[in-house]
Amino acid sequence: MALTMLCLTLVVFFLINLNPNLKKLAISQTEMHTSAEQLEDWLVNHGYRQNFFVRYGQWLGVLPKQPIIDP
Repeated sequence: MALTMLCLTLVVFFLINLNPNLKKLAISQTEMHTSAEQLEDWLVNHGYRQNFFVRYGQWLGVLPKQPIIDP
């Protein structure tokens, strides 16, 4: 049962974090007419370009998240 739940959460997290979905998130959180470079910078600054399993652990609450500090 626990293995099934773990696999299901992994699949859901993977589907949520596909590149097109992340780009949509970045566009919705920034101005609509930002460049691709600015979108990529936003994703990097907010931790969406970290290792997949590190982000998965943070999402599950197993690993601590780093605070985001805007300049």
